[in-house]
Amino acid sequence: MARQDSETLWIAIGALGAMALGVALIPLRTLTSASNLAFGFLALTIVVAELGGRTAGLATAVVSALSLNFFLTEPYLEADHQPIRRHHRLCRAGRLRVDRRRLRAAPCAIVRDARPGA
Repeated sequence: MARQDSETLWIAIGALGAMALGVALIPLRTLTSASNLAFGFLALTIVVAELGGRTAGLATAVVSALSLNFFLTEPYLEADHQPIRRHHRLCRAGRLRVDRRRLRAAPCAIVRDARPGA
């Protein structure tokens, strides 16, 4: 087998293996944190990089990160978490303060009930 064919094969093995690992770990996502499950993706990436080369390792690492995010982190089975929109919704609801000069979130201020007698 030519070197190019072997490299292409390892890229496919790594990418498909990362997706399969993500699906296989779904039952464990409620039992432990995603950071513990990430070790499986790390081990897969190291093995594929060693046997398939740098390009296969890079492809496996990228697909592993996407699989970990998609299958094993909340909200489950969503590709776009939209953290910026969620952050802005919290700001508008008064649950989060933003220091716009530094563009970072400040700790949430306690929102007091505005009803009389509360």
